[in-house]
Amino acid sequence: MTRGGGKRAALAAILLAIALGFGGALTNLQPTEARADAALGASIAAPGASAALTDAGLGAGASAANAAAGIGLGASGASAALTDAIPGGATPGAGGGANVSGRVAPGPAQPNPLSGAAQATVDYDDDDDGLIDVTTLAQLNAIRHDLNGNGDATHADYVAAFPNRITAAGTRMGCPSGTCAGYELRADLDFDTDGDGDVDSNDSPSYANWDPIGSSSSKYTAEFKGNNRTISNLTISSTTNAHIGLISTLSTSGEVSGVGMRDANLSISSLPNNSRVGALVGYNEGDVRSSYSTGTFTLTVAGGGANIGGLVGMMELGGKIEASWSSADITASGPSLRAGGLVGSWDGQPATAM
Repeated sequence: MTRGGGKRAALAAILLAIALGFGGALTNLQPTEARADAALGASIAAPGASAALTDAGLGAGASAANAAAGIGLGASGASAALTDAIPGGATPGAGGGANVSGRVAPGPAQPNPLSGAAQATVDYDDDDDGLIDVTTLAQLNAIRHDLNGNGDATHADYVAAFPNRITAAGTRMGCPSGTCAGYELRADLDFDTDGDGDVDSNDSPSYANWDPIGSSSSKYTAEFKGNNRTISNLTISSTTNAHIGLISTLSTSGEVSGVGMRDANLSISSLPNNSRVGALVGYNEGDVRSSYSTGTFTLTVAGGGANIGGLVGMMELGGKIEASWSSADITASGPSLRAGGLVGSWDGQPATAM
């Protein structure tokens, strides 16, 4: 018998003796030959005592799915609990989720091999400021299904972009007040995901022709905080939306701050009538602060006029823009055209006249 085999036999004998001594039951003990692949899942219960040992991994790469032992022990007055203990640090599961310092990293919920219950849901407001964290292009795109920013959207794209989110009233998405107030960038985003210099179908995910968030009749009403992060290579080549930009229309209650729109590429050969075009916001009734844009616009107005600005297409009189700039190169042609480096027009008046 090998040394490893002797240890396993001794361990089995000890466990059997304990079970017999306390009137418990030893069941489904499945020793494995490779200790690095072994996992011990235990459920302990007895009159006057409670204990639980769940998903405890032994050795490197341990997985409760590879081997499991169910142990019944009786021990009066004993109480213990050990949950998700994996010596050597947290190890991500198959879905990419790991429990690290109290926050569950995003990843598909994995069933507990003993109880069958899903693991904890994900807190998408990691800093508890009431704003939902955005770290991927899919999450940025999903905002269009939650224009009021409260995190209760049920569209399939939204659910897929924020897996295992908290949906319970009072703690939705992890926001401390239970109702979120918008979104914030927690990472720089780039639509040119493969880095080849082109935003096209080869990028994954591909948003080669961005559809602005919202519309003239469905406005973004919440906060969008950039945290001085950047969104690079926004590309729009055609749209039926008359308010064109990352965000179509920002309402009077909407706020955008600290967003850098880098290398935006808006090349539209036939703009819709009465278009409002800007890299960040097409039509602004709210508050834009500390933001900027760079890039190239090549636009043709088919008819009916257009308002084109490097950052914001058109400002409503009650709207604000503060501490912001644009160096976008704008080339536009067509009738009734108003264009400006930062803002195309202010309440229908050329920005240069304000």
